[in-house]
Amino acid sequence: MTGSGSEFEKVGRACGYRIEADVELSSDWLPASAFTMIYPTMDASIATAIEGVEDPEIDEVRIVHVATGWVV
Repeated sequence: MTGSGSEFEKVGRACGYRIEADVELSSDWLPASAFTMIYPTMDASIATAIEGVEDPEIDEVRIVHVATGWVV
């Protein structure tokens, strides 16, 4: 990632973040659509991604900045 963090956050808020994973994401309390939507903030996407995996320390989940494709 290049540029300052605040510059990246400005762009991120405008475009959003998506969740990618090598495993199927599911939750007892979130609908399946929660794992395919675009989130306006990195924090919201991270919290949702963690909820969707059995073990966040083992299962690989990526938060991707939609406009740039950067994995954050």
